[in-house]
Amino acid sequence: MAWTWLDPDMWAATLWREREAGGELLLLAPVPGGMAAWVDRGGTLRAWARPWKGEAVPRLSARGFGEARALEADLARDHDVAWEGGAPDKPITGTGVFVYPLGPVHGDVSESLLYRLAVLGDEILGLDVVAGFKHRHLAERVRGRDPAWAARLAGLTTGTSTVAHTWAASAALEAALDWPVAEAARHLRPVAAEVERIASHLGDLAQLAAATGLPVAQMDLLRLKARVLDWAGCWAGHRYLRGLIAPGGMARAPAADALAQGQTVLAEVEERARTAVARLDATASFLDRLHGAGRIPETVAAAVRPLGPVGRASGHAYDARAGGGPAAYGRRTPGWAAVLERDGDAWARYRVRVQELWVSLALVRRALADGVRCGEGRWHLPAPDPAGSGTGFAVVEGPRGAVAYAVTVEDGRVAGWTVATPSQRNWGVVPAAMANGNILQDFPIIDASFHLSVAGWDR
Repeated sequence: MAWTWLDPDMWAATLWREREAGGELLLLAPVPGGMAAWVDRGGTLRAWARPWKGEAVPRLSARGFGEARALEADLARDHDVAWEGGAPDKPITGTGVFVYPLGPVHGDVSESLLYRLAVLGDEILGLDVVAGFKHRHLAERVRGRDPAWAARLAGLTTGTSTVAHTWAASAALEAALDWPVAEAARHLRPVAAEVERIASHLGDLAQLAAATGLPVAQMDLLRLKARVLDWAGCWAGHRYLRGLIAPGGMARAPAADALAQGQTVLAEVEERARTAVARLDATASFLDRLHGAGRIPETVAAAVRPLGPVGRASGHAYDARAGGGPAAYGRRTPGWAAVLERDGDAWARYRVRVQELWVSLALVRRALADGVRCGEGRWHLPAPDPAGSGTGFAVVEGPRGAVAYAVTVEDGRVAGWTVATPSQRNWGVVPAAMANGNILQDFPIIDASFHLSVAGWDR
């Protein structure tokens, strides 16, 4: 999509006005000749750019654009962007304060991340989160590669959002090269995204059950997640839907017979999931540990604007499925609406995931009932110009929130690659939520209620 050029001194001011009018800043990225910012305002995507002259760029976060902080850090690291100003760290010190280190190596399947918990007795006074232990330099790896290879690598960013990353990367490449998408693929991509969301939410709910000492509920939910993944593997060729989507459509056609079995599989999953959730809702110890735990302060939520279930549990209703771009299929679905809670605590995040689970199950079952148009037309279209050039942007709602890609292609090869993930932004609210009247024993529950991806941040 084209962007509007602004004078450098008007760039941040214009984006600030967009924010005040309800716009959602999705991505900052270098573009040929400058830097652009993509904003979704009321379902319409807009891009504003300022010339790049090598001087320090004004920080958007200094003007209250809290959601820009994580994007700024990635740009500075991956693109050698110089930012004006900065905020010094303020460690918590005092008599009786102990810094409790946790990680980066954990005793289970948790990703590498260092938590530094400042505690006074049992009370959590502050939290410092340190990533970077497994940075894979994905942006550097795709430069000079062909679009299909780059889209496949995007799918390896984080295993819980394979579809979201591959779709967003493919759509950005398609926009950059005016690459048409096979019509049959337009119907299967949303199905794959919702199947991924179902599996992810079931896993998140299982983790929350485990954190509150309910292993039976955890195993029930994990068994349902495995059932969904096994079915996905039958029709997509990979349990986590890896390698399914490609620029121009799908990398492969689905196994239609196995896909059609989803009606039976998902009906069974929904019935058992509703039973598991009802039992959780009737368990006093579960409810008591969630209510009020890890509440995000309103000022922090307003500044950072967290995405996905974390944001929607804090009253921030942004959902890319209702926004602009090729992945806004929610706008075309009768009766679809973003799930919203306002308390901003672990209970609200639990409720949002539960309600989104029912919505996703209904969306997939409706699509399967309509046949997903599996037998219609081709599944992949070639690029109109294999040596084409251009810059494209796309945003897709993943299980943890909006995944945005900006891609520049020169002579058929990737020249620029910038990504914004929901986890990289949402980690910004975790310290404030953790140090908000909670005790050390609340830490695993609050952590599970966020259940953010380290790989989505530490790319």
